[in-house]
Amino acid sequence: MSSSLSASAPLLDARSSGLLARLEAMDPSPSRLRAREAFARTGLPHRRIEGWRWSDVRAALSRPPAGGATDAPATPLAGGSGLAFGEGGLTAGELAVSSWTRGVSENEARVPDVGALGWLAEALALDGADITLAPGAQPLALVFSGREGDRFVHLRIRVPQGVEAQVAESHLSGGGFSSVRVDYVLEAGASLHRSVFLAGGAECVQAAVASVRLAPGARFHQTFLSLGAGLSRLETALTHEGDGSEAVLDGAYLLGEGRRTDVVTRVDHLGVGASTRQLVRGAVKSGGRGAFQGRFHVARHAQKTDARMQHHALLLEEGAEVNAKPELEIYADDVQCAHGATTGALDEAALFYMRQRGLPLAQARALLTLSFIASALESAPSGPREALLGEAERWLTGA
Repeated sequence: MSSSLSASAPLLDARSSGLLARLEAMDPSPSRLRAREAFARTGLPHRRIEGWRWSDVRAALSRPPAGGATDAPATPLAGGSGLAFGEGGLTAGELAVSSWTRGVSENEARVPDVGALGWLAEALALDGADITLAPGAQPLALVFSGREGDRFVHLRIRVPQGVEAQVAESHLSGGGFSSVRVDYVLEAGASLHRSVFLAGGAECVQAAVASVRLAPGARFHQTFLSLGAGLSRLETALTHEGDGSEAVLDGAYLLGEGRRTDVVTRVDHLGVGASTRQLVRGAVKSGGRGAFQGRFHVARHAQKTDARMQHHALLLEEGAEVNAKPELEIYADDVQCAHGATTGALDEAALFYMRQRGLPLAQARALLTLSFIASALESAPSGPREALLGEAERWLTGA
C-alpha cells in the first residue's frame, strides 16, 4: 500500500492500523486495492460517523478481552448442501464452487456501497468463491463460525434468469471479530429467499453484510432472526436496477443483557414500478440494546415505486434500549411510500387475561412476545420459518 493511502485514514487507532498493515501484505489485485482504499477512508467505524452511532466498532474492538469467548452457538437452519467457514477459511463443503480472479470488472464496479466492514471483508478474505445456483437446486446453507480471532469471508452468489432458489446464512461467533460479505446478483425473473440467523457471545464483534442487485422482474425475500452479540450488525444494501422488481426485507431480534444488534438497510429504487416491503420487530430485555436504520431512496425516474418500511419494538424490562432511524429520500412524484416506527411494552390487559386463565407470568410474557415477533418471520419458507420461530421460543422460555 502506498504511504499516501495509509495516511488517508483520519485518526487511525491501533486496531485500524493493524488491519491496514494486513491489507498492505495482501496481493495487490484491483479488487483488493479498491476495497482497501474504501476502508482506509474511515478505518474502523466509530460513533462520530453517520450511520455508525449505534455500531461503534472501534470502541468495541479496543476493549481488552475479558476471557469470555465461548464455543460458537449452534444454528437452527439446515440445508441440502452447504459450505462452512471457520477462522482459517473454508472448513467443509458439499458444493462445488469456483474461485474468481480478483479483478474489477464492469459488473463488480456497480456493487452498492457496502460500508467499511463490507469493504474490509473483501480486502482481507483469504480466497473467494463464485456460486451459481442452478434450477432445482436444494437450499444452500452457509455457516460462518468461530470461537475467537479474526474471520473475513467474501462470496458472490448468482441466481440465473428464471431460477427460484433458497439460501440460509448462519453467523455464529463465540468471540473475536468476524466480517462476512455476500454479493447477490439476481438476473431477470429470478427469485431468491435468504434466511439469516445471527448469534454471538458477549465478547464478539460480528457483521453480516450483503449487497443485492435486482434485474427486471427479479424477486428477493429476506428473513432474519438476530440474538445479538457483544456487537452485531446486519447490513443489507439493495438496488432495484430493473423495472418491476420486488424486495421483502423482514426479520426480528431478541436481545438480553450484554447483547447488541444493529439492523441497517439501504434500498435504491432505480427502475420503474419496483416495490419494497420491510417489517422489523424486536424485543429487548434489561441490558440489551437494539437499533434499526433504514433508508429508502427513490430516483427521479423511478416512477410507480411502492416502498413501505416499518419497525416496531418491545421494551420487556427496565434498562432495555431501542433506537430507530427510518428515512425516505424521494425524488419521483408518482410513488407510494411510507415509513413508521414504534416502541412500547407488552399489553398489560392481555397479560392479565392470560394470568386469569392459569398461565404463569413468565409463560404469558413469552407467548405474547413470540406472537409479536412472529409476523416478521411469516414471509420465510416453511422450513426456515419453523426453525427461526423455534429458536425464538427457546430464547424466550429459557429452554
